[in-house]
Amino acid sequence: MRTRTAPTATSEQGGGARAPRPSIDDYTATVGAVVGLYRRHQGLPVSYLLADWPAAPTTSRYIAMERGRWAPTLAIVVGVCARMGVDPAWVLAAADGLSPRALYERTRELPAAPKAPDMSWQAAVGACLRRIRQDRDVTVAELTTRLGVDKGALYTRERGRWTPRLGGLRRWCDALDVPLSAVVAAVGPTDAPTGPYLLHLDHLHAETDPRYRALAAVADLLRAHGRTLLAVDEHTVAALATTTGITPPRLFDRLHSHPLTLPLPPRERPAPEPARTVTRRRSAQAPGGSSSHRDEYAVAVGRVLAVYRGHQGLAVADLVARVPSPPERETYRTWERGIRPPSLVAVAQVSPVLGVDPAWVLAAADGLSARDLLTATQALPVSPTTAGTPLMAAVGACLAGLRRDKGITKPEVAARLDVHTESVTQYELGGRAASLDRLRAWCDLLGTHLCAVVAAVTPRRVPALGYLLDTHHLRADPDPDFARLRAAGRFLHAQGHQRTFLDDACLAELAALTDIDTEALREHLLDYPLALSEPGTRPMPVPEPADPHAPTVIPHATPRSDEINRALGTALRHARHTAELTEAALGARFSPRHTAAFVRARETGAKPISLALLITVAQTLSIPATTLLAEAESPGPTAPRAAGAALTPPPGIADPVTATVMLVREVASAPGAPPPQEIRRHLLPDYPRPIVYGTGTRIVSSRVAESSHVAELILTCRVLGISAAAVWEVAHQPAKP
Repeated sequence: MRTRTAPTATSEQGGGARAPRPSIDDYTATVGAVVGLYRRHQGLPVSYLLADWPAAPTTSRYIAMERGRWAPTLAIVVGVCARMGVDPAWVLAAADGLSPRALYERTRELPAAPKAPDMSWQAAVGACLRRIRQDRDVTVAELTTRLGVDKGALYTRERGRWTPRLGGLRRWCDALDVPLSAVVAAVGPTDAPTGPYLLHLDHLHAETDPRYRALAAVADLLRAHGRTLLAVDEHTVAALATTTGITPPRLFDRLHSHPLTLPLPPRERPAPEPARTVTRRRSAQAPGGSSSHRDEYAVAVGRVLAVYRGHQGLAVADLVARVPSPPERETYRTWERGIRPPSLVAVAQVSPVLGVDPAWVLAAADGLSARDLLTATQALPVSPTTAGTPLMAAVGACLAGLRRDKGITKPEVAARLDVHTESVTQYELGGRAASLDRLRAWCDLLGTHLCAVVAAVTPRRVPALGYLLDTHHLRADPDPDFARLRAAGRFLHAQGHQRTFLDDACLAELAALTDIDTEALREHLLDYPLALSEPGTRPMPVPEPADPHAPTVIPHATPRSDEINRALGTALRHARHTAELTEAALGARFSPRHTAAFVRARETGAKPISLALLITVAQTLSIPATTLLAEAESPGPTAPRAAGAALTPPPGIADPVTATVMLVREVASAPGAPPPQEIRRHLLPDYPRPIVYGTGTRIVSSRVAESSHVAELILTCRVLGISAAAVWEVAHQPAKP
């Protein structure tokens, strides 16, 4: 019987037995942590980052790399940075503690070296380090003594016939007194690192030069929004120049002088895994399997609560633990999802934990502005019985007094609320709690707003300043006297701030940044609507006034996907009516399991339509798919160039859906197209894995192409400035062999 002996493979230094779990050096752990910061700053899931990557590490290994528990190769780090749209030299420079200016200087000192696109990264790095050794008159014997390896191992490394890990490369570069980031920058596609990089806001906050004190104000504004990092690129510098009045060359020069060191989380060490427990998730539906009635206003209130919780970064468990009379976790989740309506008392208990007055939450659900809320509150009479009274009793007393002032009887209120007259009496006495929708209908009958009633029954009668405001209102402000506020809104939007929490501190920061009087700014912001976009979506695009000094990142606005889904559903409904088919008949033609509800959900825009389903619909109704596409994208802007003029069907691809996706990827990778980071930034809130990911000539699988949504295709084409219908028509031409 043959027995296997334990392997005695040498380590990276060429000697000694390999340990069961080699320790990770601090430099490798730092690089992994920096990569994790870049990924989280872009909001990219790990699954999205590793998708469609043949050489990708496993998910567990990648997470271990970010936590400093797995040593990646240089090729892995370069591949991850390429998929994030970041130059790997910036990541390594952050681990080296260099500034961009120092990195540029150290890179220019190196001799000319072959570029990585012409050969593999390990071969290019090995050739570069060999030329550095020869340029500095370091013999092979001296270098092997410094590294502790033999000559054969050094020759193998210089020829690129090894798989270098970061620790070994760092020791090799230290032996030659050169930073690894400069070597990677020297062998990169360009002569110097390009693209965006992250800068810690503490460097801007500590700015002492009086010529750049405006940068400290910008840092204070971003830190007030919970940000610690600033993404530096051409668009950010242009927005900063407009906001601070500093010229872009001076800004670039100043920002390049700050070090790239980043606030890294503490390094995690392997720990024994706790015992796994399996818990049974309770159903979110009511007993008996039927869900509760979905009140429209209550659904809007739940979505507003979800936005505030997401802005605070609170998990449901943490939020529920801080509520005085905590609801069940699943119960609270049903509030946010619109499955069950929360009560007014529950909203009043949850709102302070989220750092907001409940009146602002209800006003956001109503779609009012802050001025509307304050005006409606001041119009209500002062009730002397509200101090120390339970909320529902105080609200009932206020509504009862207002009803008597208006001359409205209880039967009229009962008829409006569809309840018995005795129930109205119980509501007014506070003995019974009315639902949010009934309270809102009651307030509509009395000519007021529920949010104003809630604010009026509090001792202050005026809710404290502190609510979320969508930044697109700042960017789209047409008032010429507030042009600097508009520039500040564009800067916040470029930094990924979809919303800002407007309180006294934020108001002071905005006033200092824009040189606008604080009281004038406060009065101006009161006219902005309080309505908030849902989590994971963007607000509807608002046409912005022309500003010659403001940078334009993407030439065309991209609407929300639900707008396109509704337009496509309307076109589908018209086509079905033309074909004289019912919803059930059309669903049966798709598949026996597709019912009328399936078709209705697509026609109303509640559910998206995939590319594969678009072909099935077109074939079933005997209409061209380009007709549906043209009607769905008609509300969008006109494409600046003819889409089909420079496109040809991809050779060798018979599937038309795959050919369509390949054509879009070809346009996204063509010269002059928007950078991939800009495309992802515009599509990421709606689609975490956009179809332009992995641009190039690599063929996408038919399963991924067919599952892509029509709205995703139209949004991508609008960002690229082309017509989705024209691309579809070109892709459905006969493929050339």
